[in-house]
Amino acid sequence: MTTELTKPQQGALRWLYNRGGSGVFEKNNQVVVAQGERSATERKTWNALRDAGYITTENKRATVTEEGQQYCRSRPGIKEAGTVPEDE
Repeated sequence: MTTELTKPQQGALRWLYNRGGSGVFEKNNQVVVAQGERSATERKTWNALRDAGYITTENKRATVTEEGQQYCRSRPGIKEAGTVPEDE
């Protein structure tokens, strides 16, 4: 199954992929933290990626699936989503 993603979804997937493919939800299960950085991506975007099969979300963890990895590898030009500065 290949679902074309919106720009925000692509950016979020690339962000997580570039940080080892795994992160943890914090801040009331809304914000993903990976390799010490907090994503600026909204929870609804992570949910859409999960529903499309590009990530899994279990036990407060978001993990890029094999399909998500293939999506990122086949589209090297995707720009990653932003990161929340540490002081926020």
